[in-house]
Amino acid sequence: DQLGISRQAIYKWEADSALPEIDKLILERERALSEMRRLNDSIEDETISAQIDHLESTTTKIISYVVEHPKKLPQIRKFLNYSLPTPLKLLNAYDRMSDQGISGENLSKSMRSIEEMLDTAIEAYKRQLDSLFENQALDIETDISVMNQMLAREGLSGDGAFDDLITRAARAQSGSGGADN
Repeated sequence: DQLGISRQAIYKWEADSALPEIDKLILERERALSEMRRLNDSIEDETISAQIDHLESTTTKIISYVVEHPKKLPQIRKFLNYSLPTPLKLLNAYDRMSDQGISGENLSKSMRSIEEMLDTAIEAYKRQLDSLFENQALDIETDISVMNQMLAREGLSGDGAFDDLITRAARAQSGSGGADN
């Protein structure tokens, strides 16, 4: 205000300056999802297919959230640089191995390792999505605490059962973070 610049102008400038990175993020999402779909079509194993579906769904949620909240982009750098491309690389290896039409100790062991890694990746993706909601969950807890204090001061809080119910519901929501499909 002292410089004669409106808040709206500052917000627009901040949003516009983030656009090239968000555009790159959207392209990366589309590339990764396209590769996941291709691999899912190519790999016949139903368990692997379900795991790929889950990775695809959670990837979509993570990146879509960051597209809507560009300030969260630094929070997913490691996800974009490692957690997203590594399972794709390993799934490509799994796809090549399954196309060999033979079974051997090395192929089988490697394929089992990849199958197990996918469960770990799914959990990591869920945690990544949940972490994006950390501040929101803290805000909810703070709002509930302030509301409880106000109601108590006014003598309107009752026996606390309602307060406990609200707190448990908020914790359950922040604990899931919408991470499940």
